[in-house]
Amino acid sequence: MRGQISIICFLALIATALWYTPATQFPGLSATIPCGTTGLIIYLHSYGSTFIKRMLSARILVFTGLISYSLYLWHWPILAFIRYRIGETIPYHIGLGALFFSFTIACLSWKFIEVPIRKGHFLTRKANLIGTTTAAMGILIFSGWMIRQDGFKWRFREKVLNVISTPYAGLNHGATGNRKSGWILPKIGEPQSSPSFLLWGDSFAKCISELCDTVAKKHGHSGFDAGKGGTPPIPGTWTKTEPSLESQEYNEYVLNYAVHHQIKHLILFAAWDLHTRGLSFLRDRYTTEPFEAFKNGFHRLLAKAEAHQIQITVILQPPYQHVDVPTVLGRHIVNGSSNVCYGIHKEDHDTFQLQSRQFFESLKSRIEIINPLETYFAENDRSIIGKADRPFYSDRGHPSVEGAQYFLEDALATLFAGGDISPQH
Repeated sequence: MRGQISIICFLALIATALWYTPATQFPGLSATIPCGTTGLIIYLHSYGSTFIKRMLSARILVFTGLISYSLYLWHWPILAFIRYRIGETIPYHIGLGALFFSFTIACLSWKFIEVPIRKGHFLTRKANLIGTTTAAMGILIFSGWMIRQDGFKWRFREKVLNVISTPYAGLNHGATGNRKSGWILPKIGEPQSSPSFLLWGDSFAKCISELCDTVAKKHGHSGFDAGKGGTPPIPGTWTKTEPSLESQEYNEYVLNYAVHHQIKHLILFAAWDLHTRGLSFLRDRYTTEPFEAFKNGFHRLLAKAEAHQIQITVILQPPYQHVDVPTVLGRHIVNGSSNVCYGIHKEDHDTFQLQSRQFFESLKSRIEIINPLETYFAENDRSIIGKADRPFYSDRGHPSVEGAQYFLEDALATLFAGGDISPQH
């Protein structure tokens, strides 16, 4: 019986290695399988021999265990330098070469550094102790100096520095004020036109405020900018970045503001995928389960909007990247690349976006959805994150000024030109 259970546990470990993806929420409940099965295997093997125990006792595996700490320490800088040169996606042949090199240097490190120090042979000699201490102090001093010098930024061209410091596009946009002093929703679009729409969302909405302002002016429309960082446009909810009362009262204020000013169109843009998957710790007073809180709040919003004949347009979130985009683009420039820069694959985005997209699609008879996949992705199904020295993100998820324009200008132009958004008189 122990042998059968250990085999099942081992197969479960293999399954997690094959099936878990970057979109898998970890740590969390998904960590239960690898951690639980590993603990169970260790426990079962303490009571006797099994096939898995004999397999794991093979000399090559035992030796790998002996050098595992050195291997752990060395593989990080090796992979870091490779990614620095070629990006996050490492080809298989380079990955195998890195594994072989890591294994080789780990063996040398284990034999000539780890074992002598652990057994007390190396540091018993005064010269070795002084030399090791001096080298360690030198490394610490140099590292501190390098940090104080901001990584020696002077070694990069101005173009590279400009790219890696791409600013957050929503810095000077969105609502101002707070719960105590009250909020002000700036007007955007054509100044002479009566407000007909309201841009509402979290920090993502603030990132497209400038674009909305420009496109609305071209089509003779005006509206209000209700973007507020850390506050998705979901009444009755809040996230870990904003006080619960601040978020709830703000969203109620915006919704009542839209009704009072006879706004007939809400344009909603937020980090939907982060909120529905629990990464922002979205919740309400009824549940701590993020997706349930999200659905409950959106249904409340939709009911009130429909009661006042307010149309809702939801802009789906651009692909959330695994890396800081300006840093990656800066690296491409350093390496001499001036082509389109790609990010995550469409399959990963579809998996990460599944909950929010399916929820909104279930309401497609009641809301309008903007999901410009043709601008988010290239023909190779890789997300477009920048071109030459133009990052389309200011970090992993927020679109930059140029990114907002590249991703959404055509879609917003179609929205404002379609007649659905008309000034109220």
